[in-house]
Amino acid sequence: MPLLSTILWLPIAGAILLAFFPRAAHGAIKGFGFAISLITFVISLGVLRGWEDGQAGFQFVESLEWIPQWGIRYALGIDGITLWLVLLTTQVLLIRGRRPDLHRLLGITGMALAPAMVALGIITGIVVEQVNFGTPLSRPPFMAIEFTDMLAFAGLAGAAFVLRGNAQAHKRLILLATFYIVDAGYSRWLGGSIRSLLGSGFSGRFTGLFLGPDLLLVALGGYDIATRGRLHPAYIAGGLWMLVCQFGGVSLLLLPQWKPIALAIIGH
Repeated sequence: MPLLSTILWLPIAGAILLAFFPRAAHGAIKGFGFAISLITFVISLGVLRGWEDGQAGFQFVESLEWIPQWGIRYALGIDGITLWLVLLTTQVLLIRGRRPDLHRLLGITGMALAPAMVALGIITGIVVEQVNFGTPLSRPPFMAIEFTDMLAFAGLAGAAFVLRGNAQAHKRLILLATFYIVDAGYSRWLGGSIRSLLGSGFSGRFTGLFLGPDLLLVALGGYDIATRGRLHPAYIAGGLWMLVCQFGGVSLLLLPQWKPIALAIIGH
């Protein structure tokens, strides 16, 4: 079974089906939504069970030709940081199942995981560049993006922890933190095509790296407008923090003075 594709597309298919439920069928809607969440969670346990700590790179890789004439593939894979998404899925399930007590207990684990993810992200970026130095894969200046990714995630996850007593702010900040760390996946999917259209300057780099997360950011803002009639303050603050880190990361990446600093970081 293609675990990652199932985890990705099953909730999307469930959401589409829910659109055809009668609005008055509140019980059926909740029951179906919970069933989809439960099935997704059970399948996601296969990822945790099959995860190999000692294996480098991506695991559970799925790769298929999608639009060959444009060089676009359908590719999925996860690394250690992506396990955050499995935790998020579990947390959503617990809220849907009305178990806030377990949600809070698991949230403590998640907040303990966040600093480890930040440290792992920074260390991995440095080690990978040290290993790849002198090869076609070497790109030390790109650590600017990896470091600002971790800075953005740390700020959003930390704010979510501080505001954990405010459910509306907490869930938005957790979502924004999650949106930010999926930039690598979207960039691998869309980045090459976007840079071929916009070039390798600021606009091409920025759009290729962050189009996916920013579309998710806009979608969350649309949800706020549709359900609240206005943007939540946590969304505004978190969204601005995302954009500041994105602009800062790309600016640093393209700054000539950054390259010798990046080389010094990896010992060259």
